[in-house]
Amino acid sequence: MFGPRRAAPLFTAARRPLLLLHAGLHKTGTTALQEALAAQQQALLGQGVLFVRAGRPVSAAGQHNLAWQLMRDRRYHSAWGTIDEAAREIAAHGGHAIISAEDFETFLDRPEIFAPLTRHPALAGHEIALLVYLREPCAYLRSLYLELTQAGIAEEARLVIAQILAAGHFDLREWRFQFDYARLAAVLRRCFPGRVVLRDYQALVGGSSLADFRHVTGLRLDEFDDKRLNMARAPGDALRDFYAARLALPLTPAQLAQIAALAAALGEQAPGLSAASLAKLAARFGPARRALRRFGVGRDWAVPKAETRPGMTLEALFSFETQCRLMGAEA
Repeated sequence: MFGPRRAAPLFTAARRPLLLLHAGLHKTGTTALQEALAAQQQALLGQGVLFVRAGRPVSAAGQHNLAWQLMRDRRYHSAWGTIDEAAREIAAHGGHAIISAEDFETFLDRPEIFAPLTRHPALAGHEIALLVYLREPCAYLRSLYLELTQAGIAEEARLVIAQILAAGHFDLREWRFQFDYARLAAVLRRCFPGRVVLRDYQALVGGSSLADFRHVTGLRLDEFDDKRLNMARAPGDALRDFYAARLALPLTPAQLAQIAALAAALGEQAPGLSAASLAKLAARFGPARRALRRFGVGRDWAVPKAETRPGMTLEALFSFETQCRLMGAEA
């Protein structure tokens, strides 16, 4: 069931030991929150809450390996901890527990994939809750696309937008990035075996993911400097990595110089979406915003302003046409 907007904090309201699954989305301060939870895991134990150790890859704070096991991801490695090991760890603790992995986003629209974890025999005595932070779709798209250039995305921005408009999500290798939040909410309401809490990334209590998490859970957590962890990708770095992946060749000095010139023209401002794309996205997801308001999400979401600098839209910069200019060829 869905939790009411002004419900009691999750761990306070739980009648039995509660397993809280925090599922991102991506680009909603998830890494910073995971780092804060890992740094304060002893303090959490003092409050009766386990931040699960099983499932954390080397040098990562979140339990990503559990999500990777569920989604059959190439990055899964049993040495980093399995679902069985996590379930046994939680059962041995005997109290509340937290698992956080933004790659849970991949199958939020297919909640039956959670079953090996949520229906694990060792967790039969636990309540289950799912916490999801939602970000205004156009802002999410801009930030996510730039971030994915680090993961080797080579699809033109216009094609990514077209897939989002058609399917309500974007798929890249094993990942799925969700944009149709109303459909997502309906599926989770119908199929997730526990309480679901949706939060608005644009309206965080206290202005940070950690402060909002404290509000939702009732936990005592110290402030954590998350600026470094949540920095947006620099457009010049994103352009360089995108075209290196797209061309599958080392970029020449001349091409790097052209990319640097584009980045300089952008300045410190990330590229925006075109007016045409914004209008299509607003038409596609506008009804979702209205449906989500009943959960306290999206009340203040405004469609971002269109990019007005010629040739500086996300669609123009990450495109076949710009590729041709870098290659010295006609489009």
